[in-house]
Parts: sequence; C-alpha cells; structure tokens
Amino acid sequence: MNILLHETQPFSNFELFSKYSQHKKVVIEACEHYQKRSLRNKYYILTSQGILPLAIPLKKGKNNKMPIKDVRISFEENWQKTHLGAIRAAYGKSPFFEHYFDEMEIIFLKNHTFLFDFNQNALEFLLKKLKCNIEVKESTSYQKHYSEDTDDFRHHLWSPPTKTMNPTWKYIQSWCEQGEFYENLSTLDLLFSTGPDALFHLLKFSELK
Repeated sequence: MNILLHETQPFSNFELFSKYSQHKKVVIEACEHYQKRSLRNKYYILTSQGILPLAIPLKKGKNNKMPIKDVRISFEENWQKTHLGAIRAAYGKSPFFEHYFDEMEIIFLKNHTFLFDFNQNALEFLLKKLKCNIEVKESTSYQKHYSEDTDDFRHHLWSPPTKTMNPTWKYIQSWCEQGEFYENLSTLDLLFSTGPDALFHLLKFSELK
C-alpha cells in the first residue's frame, strides 16, 4: 500500500507508528466526526502502578458526531499539569527523558483550543524526534471508501496496552520485571526509553507484524 489513512490521535501508540514505515504517505482524517470511546483524545503510559490512560478532557456538549476539527478542549481542570506530572513520574529516570521532555512540555502549555490541533502538534513532535521522513497531510473531504492503494485504519480497533512475557520484540522499559514487556503504549514510552534508536525499534516491530 502507498497511503496510510488513520484518525487523529495524541501521542499515538507504536502499533500505529510502526505502520508509517510501510507506506509512502500518511493522511490524517480531518473531515470525520468525533467518536467516543476511541483514541482520538487518549494515550497510555507505563507507571510504577502499571498502565495509566491519560485522556484530554473535552468541553461539555455533544462531542460525539461533531466535526473533528470543531471539538474543543476543556480547561475547567488543569489537565496539562496532571498529564505532565504523570509523564515525569513515569519516565523521569528513563535514559532519554531529559532529551525530549522540555520540547514535549511546550505542546501542553500552548493551550490549544481544539483537540485536532493538539494532536497534530503531538504528531509533528514525534515525527521530528523519530527522524521519520514521510509525507503527512490532512484529508480535505470525507470519503467513505478509498482506492485500493490506501490502507484505511480510521475505524481500526487498536489493540489495548497489554503485558506480555518474553516477546520476540522488545526494548527495556521502566517498571518492568525481567522478561516482562508492555505492548502498545504511547510512542512516548519508546522515545524516552530508546532515544535515537526509537525508529530502529519501530522498523523491527513492523517486520514482525
């Protein structure tokens, strides 16, 4: 397939990011309607207590079925402080935390009005730090079906983060016992843990899937 099409996500999991290496171009669906119970406003990290979901709160109202670019972030609570504190507690001692945290923090402190803009900023950050050179565009109209050269993952049910034992592919994660590995966390986990080798690990993962 030449084109990868998928929904917007904040700090996507590495199952999705591993697919970037298998395509020549990525299209982010910008003309769909928001769907609840998805990864459009959620990502997962690994803490001392296990897997932690971090959700970006949305303004109250009928977000479901609202055009994705119109979905607004809520600032009734200081969710940025909560997310940044959780990320620091989880990865503060990871080998490459100091290399990336400050620049990542800026994304949270921009106070984006719209969820889509936050997600795009997060995607740009990951692509830059992974040194992933691939063309990424937004869709300009909604199409239910695409041509055969497009891999459509807009409604894919992404595997939830899970703990596995002695997998064929892994990297050293914080908070893991010997032989343990947590799959499908946010790509932040991979970045903080492996730094400049993150892209190599994504390529290895894509070969096994």
